[in-house]
Amino acid sequence: MVKKLHKKAILATCAAGMMSVSTAQAHDTWILMPKFHLNPGDYSHVYVGFGFIFPVDEFLFEGWQENFDLVAPDGTKTELRKVNNGFATQEIKEPGAYVIRLEMNNWYYTTTSEGTRYTPKTGLEGVYRCTYHSRDAKAVFNVGDGAGPFQQPATLPLEIMPLTNPATLKVGDFMEIQVLRDGKPYSSWGADVSATYSGFSFEGADAYRVNLDREGKASIRITHTGTWMIKAGAVEPYPDPEKCDDRRYDTSLTFGVR
Repeated sequence: MVKKLHKKAILATCAAGMMSVSTAQAHDTWILMPKFHLNPGDYSHVYVGFGFIFPVDEFLFEGWQENFDLVAPDGTKTELRKVNNGFATQEIKEPGAYVIRLEMNNWYYTTTSEGTRYTPKTGLEGVYRCTYHSRDAKAVFNVGDGAGPFQQPATLPLEIMPLTNPATLKVGDFMEIQVLRDGKPYSSWGADVSATYSGFSFEGADAYRVNLDREGKASIRITHTGTWMIKAGAVEPYPDPEKCDDRRYDTSLTFGVR
């Protein structure tokens, strides 16, 4: 069943930057926290960044998320609570590494000679292209010493899995990641990930672009402290070409380095 996106204004802005695989700059979505290292008993506000300029361009609020939850080291999931300017976790008492997982509503974006339609191309005239979008995001943060499990089972269609606990990272280290497609290593000709950090660019440029190996893995050298984001994308033919042309997946992983 197609998940419905309730806010078409947000949908239109999302899709505007995503029409071509070769687009040099597209809208991104990421999870942002004031800090990624908490003490036991703390809670944290959580924001969803959106746009071109990391870490702050625009913010998304209600009406576009399918699932938005906190995953504890033992796998327990807790839905984030809504607050006036975004979302927040509950008080977190147990030390360890936690994951915030955002799964957005999916949507169709069809361009025609008469304009844009947010439906499949079936029955439309003058169709140029139809793309079905899937966009998700994750963040990893630590409570206390951050020891213990930090990898959660894959749950998103396209997902960046951290192979290094961010709590251990220092400038000069490498952040090891693996990209999974439906829970399996994503390996495709020319597949890569891009990465950037807070303050690198005020024009939306990425700091790195690294190719994935045959197991969907890559290493990102940590050159600065602060908030980091890694992004991945994939495009596949849509299963029913009479309904839509292709399906695009975009995902991100954010974390903090002290």
